[in-house]
Amino acid sequence: PGSLLDKTGQDPAGAYEVANALSPDLQYYRMSLMPSLLDKVHPNIKAGYERFALFEIGKTHGLDNGEDDDGLPREFEFTAVVVAAADKLKLSGAPYYHARKYLEQLVRVPLEFKPVSEETAKKFAVVRPYEPSRAAMVSVKNGPYLGIIGEFRPAVARALKLPKYCAGFE
Repeated sequence: PGSLLDKTGQDPAGAYEVANALSPDLQYYRMSLMPSLLDKVHPNIKAGYERFALFEIGKTHGLDNGEDDDGLPREFEFTAVVVAAADKLKLSGAPYYHARKYLEQLVRVPLEFKPVSEETAKKFAVVRPYEPSRAAMVSVKNGPYLGIIGEFRPAVARALKLPKYCAGFE
């Protein structure tokens, strides 16, 4: 149960549990979109797609986000993108900058990129799959925090069989 959450470093204890889930993979509400996207990278590479981007726009929920006025889990709208290329392509450069190009085209406002602290990585489920030294917190220039961008922790890459060239944002 919660194996995808475990593989991406997210603690199932922070997620709402679904009673009578259809399968163990559907046992918890998602705290972020990235685990689902990362789970699709290896199958796409195996299917012969050598270079691609995947995205999702959806809702997330977490126990630490509280409840709305109706006593229901508070929902958050997220957008997530992952870029990947098969190892056999031997692409040069950091995949972080490939993902950043997508983000800047999507948002089209001046952005700021700030270092990710280990404390932030431990506190927020959305940050946990990322390698703090190869990621950045993203905010509107002189404005609110938007999310995170970066490459993934080695343990996450191993667990999900990610290629070396893989990065994303949420």
